[in-house]
Amino acid sequence: MFDTAIAGSLPKPVWLAEPQKLWPQWKQSGPELAQAKLDATLLWIKAQEDAGLDVIGDGEQSRQHFVHGFLEKVAGIDFEHKVEMGIRNDRYKAMVPQVVAPLRLNGRVHQAEARLLRAHTRKKIKFTLPGPMTIVDTVADRHYGDRVKLAFAFAELLNQEARALEADGVDIVQPLGCAARRPCTSATATASRPTSIGRRRWASSGASTRRSFPRWRPAASTR
Repeated sequence: MFDTAIAGSLPKPVWLAEPQKLWPQWKQSGPELAQAKLDATLLWIKAQEDAGLDVIGDGEQSRQHFVHGFLEKVAGIDFEHKVEMGIRNDRYKAMVPQVVAPLRLNGRVHQAEARLLRAHTRKKIKFTLPGPMTIVDTVADRHYGDRVKLAFAFAELLNQEARALEADGVDIVQPLGCAARRPCTSATATASRPTSIGRRRWASSGASTRRSFPRWRPAASTR
């Protein structure tokens, strides 16, 4: 039998964030926002358990965007001077942060969310992280000058956080690689090379937590 689980994100309540937007603005700030994120996460934990799912996720309720939620804790990322860039094989334009210096983590990224999830369900839990290529496709590189090197750098940081999530009690770490489904044409084959490289680097981290590499989302996705 296969374990049942959601793919990753779940809709945020209207009292938490703007509805139906890719990068929604929060409706609260400060302590009120922290409490609203907690409340939304607890509601979705209960909903998943009521639905009979075997593996419970946090629904990414504490993240404005599944990529930027990780990048907010990465040094070397400039969020103050975003630039417009075509992403997801140039299907649409987005304002993205810039990589301006060597990358490193500023402490833990998702410790609070993972521990909250572990404390409020007895079932197996999973946590989603963006894949290296998906991050590369969602930032403007002004430092490394090479997509492969940039993917390796992000893979190292993802390894660090994945190992820490294991220590937090997470059973499954699920990398989301929506950018890896680009059509394999001569124009994109070279640019997509970091996908397999970054995934191998991530998968070889040595952590015992299960790594789940899901089927990519349909091409219509705008994550």
